[in-house]
Amino acid sequence: SELQAMEDDLDANYELVSDIDASQTAQFDDGAGFDPVGEDSVNSFTGSVNGNNHRISGLTITRVSETEVGLFGVTSDSATVRNLVFTDLSVTGKRDVGGLIGFNRGKVQNVAVSGSVSGDRTVGGLIGSTRNSALTDITSSVDTDGSRIVGGGIGKSINMTIRNASASGQVFGLNKTSPQGGSVGEPGRVGGLVGESLDSRIIDSKATGDVITSGRNAGGLVGGVSIDNTIISSTATGDVTTRGADTQPRFFAGGLISRNAGGVIRDSRATGDITGYRRVGGLAGDNDNQAKIINSSATGDVFGSENVGGLVGI
Repeated sequence: SELQAMEDDLDANYELVSDIDASQTAQFDDGAGFDPVGEDSVNSFTGSVNGNNHRISGLTITRVSETEVGLFGVTSDSATVRNLVFTDLSVTGKRDVGGLIGFNRGKVQNVAVSGSVSGDRTVGGLIGSTRNSALTDITSSVDTDGSRIVGGGIGKSINMTIRNASASGQVFGLNKTSPQGGSVGEPGRVGGLVGESLDSRIIDSKATGDVITSGRNAGGLVGGVSIDNTIISSTATGDVTTRGADTQPRFFAGGLISRNAGGVIRDSRATGDITGYRRVGGLAGDNDNQAKIINSSATGDVFGSENVGGLVGI
Protein backbone atom coordinates (compact mmCIF):
# COMPACT_ATOMS: atom_id res chain seq x y z
CA SER A 1 0.00 0.00 0.00
CA GLU A 2 0.96 3.67 -0.17
CA LEU A 3 1.59 3.74 3.57
CA GLN A 4 3.69 0.57 3.62
CA ALA A 5 5.84 1.92 0.79
CA MET A 6 7.25 4.60 3.15
CA GLU A 7 9.57 1.94 4.57
CA ASP A 8 11.46 1.99 1.25
CA ASP A 9 12.63 5.58 1.77
CA LEU A 10 12.88 6.52 5.44
CA ASP A 11 14.22 10.05 4.95
CA ALA A 12 11.75 11.23 2.32
CA ASN A 13 9.19 14.01 2.75
CA TYR A 14 5.65 12.69 2.27
CA GLU A 15 2.42 14.57 1.71
CA LEU A 16 -1.13 13.20 1.62
CA VAL A 17 -3.36 14.50 -1.17
CA SER A 18 -6.47 12.47 -0.24
CA ASP A 19 -7.93 10.25 2.48
CA ILE A 20 -6.61 6.68 2.76
CA ASP A 21 -8.70 3.60 3.51
CA ALA A 22 -6.22 1.35 5.32
CA SER A 23 -8.69 -1.36 6.32
CA GLN A 24 -6.94 -3.84 4.03
CA THR A 25 -3.93 -3.75 6.39
CA ALA A 26 -5.76 -6.26 8.62
CA GLN A 27 -4.88 -8.94 6.04
CA PHE A 28 -1.23 -7.95 5.63
CA ASP A 29 1.54 -10.40 6.60
CA ASP A 30 -0.76 -13.36 7.34
CA GLY A 31 -2.90 -11.32 9.73
CA ALA A 32 -0.05 -9.53 11.57
CA GLY A 33 -1.16 -6.36 9.84
CA PHE A 34 0.79 -3.28 8.83
CA ASP A 35 4.57 -3.50 9.34
CA PRO A 36 5.70 -0.37 11.28
CA VAL A 37 7.79 2.07 9.25
CA GLY A 38 11.22 2.54 10.84
CA GLU A 39 11.64 -0.72 12.69
CA ASP A 40 14.38 0.24 15.16
CA SER A 41 16.84 2.99 16.17
CA VAL A 42 19.25 2.01 13.40
CA ASN A 43 16.53 2.03 10.76
CA SER A 44 14.33 4.82 12.13
CA PHE A 45 12.07 7.16 10.18
CA THR A 46 13.99 10.42 9.64
CA GLY A 47 11.74 12.16 7.12
CA SER A 48 8.48 14.06 7.38
CA VAL A 49 4.76 13.56 6.80
CA ASN A 50 2.26 16.33 6.17
CA GLY A 51 -1.21 14.82 6.11
CA ASN A 52 -2.91 18.06 5.05
CA ASN A 53 -5.64 17.09 7.52
CA HIS A 54 -6.56 14.02 5.49
CA ARG A 55 -7.88 10.90 7.18
CA ILE A 56 -6.35 7.42 7.46
CA SER A 57 -9.03 4.93 8.47
CA GLY A 58 -8.87 1.33 9.60
CA LEU A 59 -5.12 0.94 10.17
CA THR A 60 -4.57 -2.46 11.81
CA ILE A 61 -1.42 -3.82 13.47
CA THR A 62 -1.43 -7.11 15.42
CA ARG A 63 2.14 -7.84 16.52
CA VAL A 64 1.79 -9.04 20.10
CA SER A 65 5.42 -10.11 20.54
CA GLU A 66 7.08 -7.10 18.90
CA THR A 67 8.41 -3.81 20.31
CA GLU A 68 8.28 -0.29 18.80
CA VAL A 69 4.86 -0.72 17.24
CA GLY A 70 2.73 1.93 15.51
CA LEU A 71 2.36 3.41 12.05
CA PHE A 72 5.96 4.40 12.72
CA GLY A 73 8.05 2.08 14.87
CA VAL A 74 10.85 4.53 15.69
CA THR A 75 11.20 8.18 14.63
CA SER A 76 14.47 10.12 14.87
CA ASP A 77 15.04 13.65 16.17
CA SER A 78 14.81 14.99 12.61
CA ALA A 79 11.39 13.47 11.89
CA THR A 80 8.15 15.47 11.83
CA VAL A 81 4.56 14.30 11.55
CA ARG A 82 1.75 16.85 11.25
CA ASN A 83 -1.79 17.55 10.12
CA LEU A 84 -3.01 13.96 10.18
CA VAL A 85 -6.20 12.21 11.36
CA PHE A 86 -6.58 8.51 12.19
CA THR A 87 -9.94 6.82 12.70
CA ASP A 88 -10.86 3.25 13.67
CA LEU A 89 -7.26 2.19 14.20
CA SER A 90 -6.44 -1.04 16.02
CA VAL A 91 -2.85 -1.45 17.21
CA THR A 92 -1.45 -4.26 19.36
CA GLY A 93 2.17 -4.82 20.35
CA LYS A 94 4.35 -5.75 23.31
CA ARG A 95 6.39 -2.71 24.43
CA ASP A 96 6.62 0.88 23.16
CA VAL A 97 3.25 0.74 21.46
CA GLY A 98 1.26 3.71 20.10
CA GLY A 99 -1.33 4.37 17.46
CA LEU A 100 0.99 6.76 15.60
CA ILE A 101 4.51 6.03 16.89
CA GLY A 102 6.04 3.34 19.09
CA PHE A 103 9.20 5.23 20.11
CA ASN A 104 9.47 8.90 19.23
CA ARG A 105 12.23 11.51 19.19
CA GLY A 106 10.67 13.72 16.52
CA LYS A 107 8.08 16.51 16.46
CA VAL A 108 4.37 15.82 16.23
CA GLN A 109 1.83 18.56 15.57
CA ASN A 110 -1.91 18.63 14.88
CA VAL A 111 -2.51 14.88 14.91
CA ALA A 112 -5.71 13.16 16.07
CA VAL A 113 -6.24 9.43 16.61
CA SER A 114 -9.25 7.32 17.54
CA GLY A 115 -9.64 3.57 18.03
CA SER A 116 -7.89 1.12 20.36
CA VAL A 117 -4.28 0.44 21.37
CA SER A 118 -3.03 -2.40 23.56
CA GLY A 119 0.28 -3.83 24.72
CA ASP A 120 2.21 -4.89 27.79
CA ARG A 121 4.51 -2.03 28.76
CA THR A 122 4.95 1.61 27.71
CA VAL A 123 1.68 1.93 25.83
CA GLY A 124 -0.01 5.14 24.66
CA GLY A 125 -3.01 5.96 22.53
CA LEU A 126 -0.86 8.14 20.28
CA ILE A 127 2.77 7.40 21.24
CA GLY A 128 4.31 4.63 23.33
CA SER A 129 7.46 6.43 24.46
CA THR A 130 8.74 9.92 23.57
CA ARG A 131 11.74 12.00 24.57
CA ASN A 132 13.68 15.20 23.89
CA SER A 133 11.16 16.86 21.59
CA ALA A 134 7.72 18.52 21.39
CA LEU A 135 4.12 17.45 20.89
CA THR A 136 1.59 20.15 20.04
CA ASP A 137 -2.15 20.11 19.31
CA ILE A 138 -2.58 16.35 19.69
CA THR A 139 -5.83 14.51 20.37
CA SER A 140 -6.22 10.88 21.42
CA SER A 141 -9.70 9.35 21.57
CA VAL A 142 -8.35 5.87 22.16
CA ASP A 143 -9.16 3.14 24.64
CA THR A 144 -5.72 2.13 25.87
CA ASP A 145 -4.99 -1.20 27.51
CA GLY A 146 -1.68 -2.30 29.01
CA SER A 147 -0.06 -3.39 32.22
CA ARG A 148 2.80 -1.04 33.13
CA ILE A 149 3.37 2.59 32.07
CA VAL A 150 0.14 3.21 30.18
CA GLY A 151 -1.31 6.56 29.07
CA GLY A 152 -4.37 7.63 27.17
CA GLY A 153 -2.16 9.70 24.87
CA ILE A 154 1.48 8.90 25.73
CA GLY A 155 2.98 5.97 27.59
CA LYS A 156 6.23 7.57 28.78
CA SER A 157 7.52 11.13 28.40
CA ILE A 158 11.12 12.22 29.06
CA ASN A 159 12.27 15.83 28.62
CA MET A 160 9.27 16.75 26.50
CA THR A 161 7.11 19.80 25.93
CA ILE A 162 3.49 18.72 25.54
CA ARG A 163 1.14 21.55 24.68
CA ASN A 164 -2.59 21.55 23.97
CA ALA A 165 -2.92 17.78 24.26
CA SER A 166 -6.20 15.99 24.88
CA ALA A 167 -7.03 12.36 25.74
CA SER A 168 -10.55 11.02 26.18
CA GLY A 169 -10.46 7.23 26.10
CA GLN A 170 -10.50 4.83 29.04
CA VAL A 171 -7.09 3.72 30.28
CA PHE A 172 -6.42 0.32 31.82
CA GLY A 173 -3.29 -0.96 33.55
CA LEU A 174 -4.09 -4.48 34.71
CA ASN A 175 -2.30 -7.76 35.36
CA LYS A 176 -1.36 -9.48 32.12
CA THR A 177 0.28 -12.69 30.98
CA SER A 178 2.76 -12.58 28.12
CA PRO A 179 2.17 -14.73 25.01
CA GLN A 180 5.15 -16.83 26.13
CA GLY A 181 3.59 -17.33 29.57
CA GLY A 182 4.28 -15.64 32.91
CA SER A 183 3.52 -12.17 34.16
CA VAL A 184 4.70 -9.11 32.23
CA GLY A 185 5.53 -7.36 35.51
CA GLU A 186 3.76 -5.49 38.26
CA PRO A 187 1.03 -3.29 36.76
CA GLY A 188 0.81 0.43 37.42
CA ARG A 189 2.00 3.91 36.36
CA VAL A 190 -1.23 4.59 34.54
CA GLY A 191 -2.48 8.05 33.55
CA GLY A 192 -5.33 9.61 31.60
CA LEU A 193 -2.91 11.48 29.32
CA VAL A 194 0.62 10.27 30.23
CA GLY A 195 1.55 7.02 31.93
CA GLU A 196 4.85 8.31 33.34
CA SER A 197 6.48 11.71 32.92
CA LEU A 198 10.04 12.81 33.74
CA ASP A 199 11.45 16.33 33.37
CA SER A 200 8.64 17.40 31.02
CA ARG A 201 6.33 20.36 30.59
CA ILE A 202 2.61 19.73 30.16
CA ILE A 203 0.70 22.89 29.24
CA ASP A 204 -2.95 23.61 28.38
CA SER A 205 -3.75 19.91 28.30
CA LYS A 206 -6.56 17.69 29.53
CA ALA A 207 -7.70 14.13 30.08
CA THR A 208 -11.33 13.09 30.46
CA GLY A 209 -11.20 9.29 30.47
CA ASP A 210 -11.38 7.03 33.51
CA VAL A 211 -8.17 5.39 34.75
CA ILE A 212 -8.20 1.90 36.24
CA THR A 213 -5.23 -0.14 37.45
CA SER A 214 -4.63 -3.21 39.57
CA GLY A 215 -1.25 -1.77 40.59
CA ARG A 216 0.17 1.44 42.01
CA ASN A 217 0.68 4.99 40.73
CA ALA A 218 -2.47 6.14 38.99
CA GLY A 219 -3.43 9.69 38.02
CA GLY A 220 -6.17 11.38 36.04
CA LEU A 221 -3.57 13.21 33.92
CA VAL A 222 -0.19 11.65 34.78
CA GLY A 223 0.15 8.20 36.34
CA GLY A 224 3.71 7.29 37.34
CA VAL A 225 6.04 9.30 39.54
CA SER A 226 6.03 12.84 38.16
CA ILE A 227 9.67 13.91 38.60
CA ASP A 228 10.71 17.53 37.96
CA ASN A 229 7.70 18.20 35.74
CA THR A 230 5.85 21.43 35.21
CA ILE A 231 2.09 21.13 34.72
CA ILE A 232 0.34 24.37 33.81
CA SER A 233 -3.33 25.14 33.04
CA SER A 234 -4.25 21.48 32.70
CA THR A 235 -7.22 19.43 33.86
CA ALA A 236 -8.35 15.88 34.52
CA THR A 237 -12.03 14.98 34.87
CA GLY A 238 -12.03 11.17 34.81
CA ASP A 239 -12.34 8.88 37.82
CA VAL A 240 -9.20 7.12 39.06
CA THR A 241 -9.39 3.64 40.61
CA THR A 242 -6.70 1.33 41.97
CA ARG A 243 -7.79 -2.23 42.58
CA GLY A 244 -4.67 -3.68 44.15
CA ALA A 245 -4.42 -5.34 47.54
CA ASP A 246 -4.50 -2.86 50.42
CA THR A 247 -1.50 -4.57 52.00
CA GLN A 248 0.77 -2.82 49.51
CA PRO A 249 2.79 -0.19 51.41
CA ARG A 250 2.73 2.62 48.80
CA PHE A 251 -0.18 3.17 46.49
CA PHE A 252 -0.15 6.63 45.00
CA ALA A 253 -3.43 7.74 43.42
CA GLY A 254 -4.39 11.30 42.49
CA GLY A 255 -7.02 13.10 40.48
CA LEU A 256 -4.33 14.91 38.45
CA ILE A 257 -1.11 13.01 39.21
CA SER A 258 -0.14 10.11 41.42
CA ARG A 259 3.02 11.68 42.85
CA ASN A 260 4.54 15.13 42.43
CA ALA A 261 8.28 14.79 43.03
CA GLY A 262 10.13 18.09 42.77
CA GLY A 263 7.75 19.52 40.18
CA VAL A 264 5.33 22.41 39.88
CA ILE A 265 1.57 22.26 39.36
CA ARG A 266 0.07 25.64 38.50
CA ASP A 267 -3.47 26.76 37.54
CA SER A 268 -4.66 23.17 37.18
CA ARG A 269 -7.57 21.14 38.52
CA ALA A 270 -9.04 17.68 38.91
CA THR A 271 -12.73 16.86 39.26
CA GLY A 272 -12.93 13.06 39.15
CA ASP A 273 -13.54 10.68 42.07
CA ILE A 274 -10.45 8.89 43.39
CA THR A 275 -10.42 5.42 44.93
CA GLY A 276 -7.21 3.98 46.37
CA TYR A 277 -5.71 2.55 49.52
CA ARG A 278 -2.73 4.56 50.72
CA ARG A 279 -1.55 8.04 49.71
CA VAL A 280 -4.68 9.07 47.88
CA GLY A 281 -5.47 12.69 47.01
CA GLY A 282 -8.00 14.64 44.99
CA LEU A 283 -5.16 16.34 43.08
CA ALA A 284 -2.03 14.35 44.01
CA GLY A 285 -1.49 11.21 46.03
CA ASP A 286 1.86 12.56 47.21
CA ASN A 287 3.48 16.00 47.05
CA ASP A 288 7.07 15.95 48.32
CA ASN A 289 8.86 18.75 50.14
CA GLN A 290 10.50 20.12 47.00
CA ALA A 291 7.28 20.17 44.95
CA LYS A 292 4.89 23.11 44.55
CA ILE A 293 1.16 23.38 43.98
CA ILE A 294 0.01 26.88 42.99
CA ASN A 295 -3.56 28.05 42.39
CA SER A 296 -4.83 24.54 41.74
CA SER A 297 -7.83 22.60 43.02
CA ALA A 298 -9.63 19.29 43.31
CA THR A 299 -13.37 18.75 43.76
CA GLY A 300 -13.95 15.00 43.42
CA ASP A 301 -14.71 12.55 46.22
CA VAL A 302 -11.67 10.73 47.61
CA PHE A 303 -11.75 7.24 49.12
CA GLY A 304 -8.88 5.39 50.82
CA SER A 305 -7.66 3.80 54.02
CA GLU A 306 -4.54 5.77 54.96
CA ASN A 307 -2.99 9.15 54.05
CA VAL A 308 -6.09 10.42 52.31
CA GLY A 309 -6.73 14.09 51.46
CA GLY A 310 -9.10 16.21 49.43
CA LEU A 311 -6.14 17.90 47.70
CA VAL A 312 -3.04 15.85 48.62
CA GLY A 313 -2.79 12.45 50.28
CA ILE A 314 0.54 13.11 51.97
